[in-house]
Amino acid sequence: MMQTIEDIYEEQIVSQIIDNLNKNYSTELAELVDMTF
Repeated sequence: MMQTIEDIYEEQIVSQIIDNLNKNYSTELAELVDMTF
């Protein structure tokens, strides 16, 4: 099954958003841990 340009584009955007969420989550988690300990 061929992927359209739109599909590939959307997948890239989604993965970028997920990456950003993961980075933000990691930094927030690290800050919480710093405050806790």
